[in-house]
Amino acid sequence: MLAWGERCDLWDDVVDWTLLEEFEFGDIPEDRFVMTSWHENQTLDEVFAYCKQLVLFDSVPLAQTVLLHIARQPAEQRIMDAYVQA
Repeated sequence: MLAWGERCDLWDDVVDWTLLEEFEFGDIPEDRFVMTSWHENQTLDEVFAYCKQLVLFDSVPLAQTVLLHIARQPAEQRIMDAYVQA
């Protein structure tokens, strides 16, 4: 899970804490582990390039990417274009 934008560190923390609570703060099975990162000081283009080109998933093949955009103003086309071009 990569978070980007205003206070993206909070999204990162929420996902981390939710996963810990799910497994009662014990061991998390490898197939249920969620790697998180937040990218407050990077551009959206940099985050998408990181996601598509630099992140390596050795243990779990990823067939899909989900982009979740939460904002006051819609920007679907801009975001999709940036992702495709990364």
